[in-house]
Amino acid sequence: MRVFTAARTQGRITLQTPTHGVPSAVWQHPLPPALARRHTGRPTVYLMATFTLLRCIGKAAAKYGLNALAGGLPLGDLLVGCAGEAMDEWTRKNQEAEREAELQALLEANREELQREVREIVRAELTEQPEELQEEMAAFLMQVPTKLRQKASPQSASSGTGIKRTVLLSRPEDLLTLFGDVPASFQRGSRSKQRTLAELQDLLRLDHSLNGGIIYGIEGYVIEIQARAMQVLSKPKPWRAATTISGMARGAIAESLDRIAGACAKLGLPHPQVEILINLVPADLPKEGTWLDLPLAVILLQASGFLPPLPDHRQGDFILFGELGIHGEVRRVPGALPLAFRARPGQRLIVPVGNEKECALILAKPGHETCRVCGVSTLEELVDFFLGKRKLESALRHGIQYENLIPKAVDFGTIRGQELAKEGACIAAAGGHNLLLIGPPGEGKSLLASALPGILPRLTSDEKVQLTKIYSACGELERDGVAVTRRPVRSIHHTASKQALVGGGSKLPKPGEITKAHLGILFLDEIAEFSASTLDALRQPLESGEVSISRVGGTLSYPCRFTLVAAMNPCPCGYYGTEKCTCSDADVKRYQKKISGPILDRIDLQVELRRLSTEERFAETSAEVSPRLRAQVEAARERQNRRFAGTGIPFNAAIPGGQVRDLCNFSPEGFEFYKQSVAASNLSTRSMDRLAKVARTVADLANAEQIEPQHVGKATEFVIGGLLRSG
Repeated sequence: MRVFTAARTQGRITLQTPTHGVPSAVWQHPLPPALARRHTGRPTVYLMATFTLLRCIGKAAAKYGLNALAGGLPLGDLLVGCAGEAMDEWTRKNQEAEREAELQALLEANREELQREVREIVRAELTEQPEELQEEMAAFLMQVPTKLRQKASPQSASSGTGIKRTVLLSRPEDLLTLFGDVPASFQRGSRSKQRTLAELQDLLRLDHSLNGGIIYGIEGYVIEIQARAMQVLSKPKPWRAATTISGMARGAIAESLDRIAGACAKLGLPHPQVEILINLVPADLPKEGTWLDLPLAVILLQASGFLPPLPDHRQGDFILFGELGIHGEVRRVPGALPLAFRARPGQRLIVPVGNEKECALILAKPGHETCRVCGVSTLEELVDFFLGKRKLESALRHGIQYENLIPKAVDFGTIRGQELAKEGACIAAAGGHNLLLIGPPGEGKSLLASALPGILPRLTSDEKVQLTKIYSACGELERDGVAVTRRPVRSIHHTASKQALVGGGSKLPKPGEITKAHLGILFLDEIAEFSASTLDALRQPLESGEVSISRVGGTLSYPCRFTLVAAMNPCPCGYYGTEKCTCSDADVKRYQKKISGPILDRIDLQVELRRLSTEERFAETSAEVSPRLRAQVEAARERQNRRFAGTGIPFNAAIPGGQVRDLCNFSPEGFEFYKQSVAASNLSTRSMDRLAKVARTVADLANAEQIEPQHVGKATEFVIGGLLRSG
């Protein structure tokens, strides 16, 4: 609660705002000499004195906005106190109730003179504003005395008779009760500023540039946002009507002007008084998404004069991205890490709160220790920063602990029985070989696949960053502070479409599950139930470790170097070869032929799981088996890294067909046994190469330099024959 008192002395009107009886603020405004010389006994003088003081209110409404007047002190106090002083004179000189009619008649008799004076005051202060705005302001100010008079009550004070007016300022809107209908043309916010024509003309000479970013596929791209004011508008226009964006802006970027308009309304910023042109560079790159909301908002405020322009040498110091809500909030976006990795050393990233920890991984990039990552939660914080009223703290100043997005894999020791399948899984992990598990339901196929990532080699720092960037771009990081530090396993249901599996989309191709399984495991359960076209789409990615997708919006390539683990039942009922099987021979053949030959040729290892015995089902499980197996796998991979140094071959399974014999290194005995195995089984050339690669991995696990006959013999158990192939 506040109490306002006012008194008119020596040609000045003084406003005091007492707090606990002690004046805490005094505001004085001189009366124009013409009014000061008038006969002070006429009530009209005091009304005109009120409007004289309201002259500054009209000026404030044009310069700062009515909302600032209504909600912010001291302008709100000024209005209540000074207008109240005039009403006090009316009350003091006319105590008798029967004179009310006479007073009203006196006011009416002087109304024409009063209106003329008000209009002269308004025009004097708003000379550069349209005439219709002047008329609206004058008509509006004429309402104020009546409203105030209805709410005023007299009091006596040591400085003279005054008006006591109690106003609850819990909400800015409370002061608006003193007004009538507020003209829409000057309902402006607390930050608004109507500028002179000269000031607006100055805006046309300024160049503005700011860096933003977008995600294109899974990579981040820095977008230079250029803006300039093109011409002064005869009257303010909404942001969308006053702004033109060029540079292949699509979808959500075109809609960002509506979100920016809502956020500016929240801050009390008015519509722009200049026409603004924005160009997004490079202009030939399609731009979609909400990443550019934040830099667009800043550069629009700079071009329209609400924020100061950045010096030329500092325009490249920042990279901004983030989604803006209509209430001024800044929302986290996917793809923050790929965008952060586009920053140059020393640049400052201004990102939404909720993305700053993710962007802090930029420290893993050499030379970027001088970068800063600052989080903002509202547009107001960012505006205050560019106005120099606020500092943004870098998230890199504090240590950040990251959670792992990928849960820990099941330990191999918890899998009962199935020793041959475990051995096959270990070979698959050591050499990067694809694996097919065939067996009855409930015998551990899915459990074995979920345990396989636990024995794969640990990710390097670069691989962790690469996977985290992929998951960030795909929107898989649901919260800040998580990273991909374990190898992923993606379990795909047989109803998944080809686009969901390999990637696609109607305009710009998006990554699919095989890209999210990069450097990890792609598990296709019930592979025989997948459509043939979906499985055949895996043929090229399995060979090259990369998938290229073409759409109208462009052609993009995504990494997909994964290990395929597939599982299937031997027949439709799952109990082929037992008395429980209800399938005919034709049903079994038709079911097993659902997987095409080219796909089977790309699966190196095939393992048949059997039903566990009663003893195996109740056997004790072991602990910490996976770490021991991982050590063996990592030792084998280290041998492969030395062997393939400088060739770009990641592991044995990726040896090109023409280099198999040169790189596998058979002993004379081993090569002779290899030739005999190929001849006896009548293997195709692809299957022959597959046998050599698996034999090389078996030798690596045995820490052998050359492939010996026993290594070839072990490889034949997984490569030659099997339920689905005879050679």
